[in-house]
Amino acid sequence: MRISLINQPQIEALSSALKQALATLVAAIQVGWGQEHDGDGKHTNITATSATVTGATTVGKLILNTITLPQRTLVGTENDFDGPGLVGASHLRITRHSNPLLLNGINATGRVPGDLLLLTNGDDSVSVSADIHLQFENAGSLPANRFCANPASPGGGANFVLNGGRSVWLVYSFTQTGTSLNSNPIPRWYVVDQA
Repeated sequence: MRISLINQPQIEALSSALKQALATLVAAIQVGWGQEHDGDGKHTNITATSATVTGATTVGKLILNTITLPQRTLVGTENDFDGPGLVGASHLRITRHSNPLLLNGINATGRVPGDLLLLTNGDDSVSVSADIHLQFENAGSLPANRFCANPASPGGGANFVLNGGRSVWLVYSFTQTGTSLNSNPIPRWYVVDQA
């Protein structure tokens, strides 16, 4: 659709400044229209560099920034688990570990409250040696990298076991250091309840 300014001679007879102001307005509307519509006037796809969403939202397709770690064989306990690309990842897939892998924490550098991380155990065998154990509040990792334990945690606050071929969502949030609502908030990874 081509938007145009009609009755230009009559408008100019009233005021050339008015005609110029209306022409500028029409040009701006045409630019906006052209960004959101195809040549036939139907809506087109819009590409945004960022978006702010409030309230319930329906997403047709969610594409996660996936990294697969590690390129080394993991054995035993991992403190402050880290690897290339983890800072910007929304999906962490851990492969090639032997014996149960005990994770005491995941590097949370750059994370803000509300960040989600999908953790996948990439070893799809059914052996218990392929399990990944998230160790709640383990002092082997820095406090900000630890997994939060509370009575509402899956397993009632005991360690969470991620079997081979399974995934779990983690959310980075804050917990209180004491029973008072005014106690110091400390960041933690929370396991999103699967029930």
